[in-house]
Amino acid sequence: NKLFSYDGFIMRLFEKIFDLMLLHLLWVVFSIPIITIGASTTALISMAMKIIGKEEGYIFRNFIREFKSNFKKSTCIWLVFLVLFIWVIFFIRMSFSLGTTGAKGVALI
Repeated sequence: NKLFSYDGFIMRLFEKIFDLMLLHLLWVVFSIPIITIGASTTALISMAMKIIGKEEGYIFRNFIREFKSNFKKSTCIWLVFLVLFIWVIFFIRMSFSLGTTGAKGVALI
């Protein structure tokens, strides 16, 4: 029966699921320092595309390589988003503390 053989559909499906679970675990570990979330997300997406695209390779080694190669650019973009997020949250909280609903009544600039 080819369905349950090593090259069968079930085994390939479990292999992809395991690879994606390992990839998620790597993303969580590499995102623990909040500053590296951008680089780890970039590596996650890149590796997920490779897994789905049936490109063979080592998950851990390739994740590290993608993380390192995109670290500077991804971290800069992530920090910009983080600053904008904090800025928006600050003004939303300030708006609610002034007794208005939403951002009405507070200039965001």
